[in-house]
Amino acid sequence: MIQNLSFKADNQGMGSLNRVGSTPSGRIIYRIVNQSGEDAGFMSVAEKDCDTFERSYSVIMENAPKVQKYAEAHSSPEEIESRRKKSRWLIGIPALVGGLIPAIAIKGKGGWKRTLLQVGATLGGTIAGMFAGFGLVNLTQVPKEMREFSKATRNLSKLDIQPVE
Repeated sequence: MIQNLSFKADNQGMGSLNRVGSTPSGRIIYRIVNQSGEDAGFMSVAEKDCDTFERSYSVIMENAPKVQKYAEAHSSPEEIESRRKKSRWLIGIPALVGGLIPAIAIKGKGGWKRTLLQVGATLGGTIAGMFAGFGLVNLTQVPKEMREFSKATRNLSKLDIQPVE
């Protein structure tokens, strides 16, 4: 089974996907044709996964040039360091706030039970804040095309895709 399919955009454009038939076991056979019209390969997909395969392939083909263009435009060391700093702040501030709110809210005398509650709530708030920060990073620092490309790649990696000889 192929676990991951890699696609690379080139200057000539992207290839196409054609459904060409089925195997005796009921799998659907696809032919991938590169931009110059030559066969790039054949693969089979379980019939139940055909819609997911075709949709994911289409999303990858649509977004690959945009992702490549974005990567080329934002790959300078200064840009990378700037984005890294922004990401740290976007994760750190919500984690700090998430930890401080329960730490301040649960106060007073009460012995070890209150202390245990305060520690647990503070730890939970910090973790929740970190996850909120990761969500903020994903929304603000990652382009929409890259999120779609990543989701489509994950969908393809879950499918039973086999090479056809």
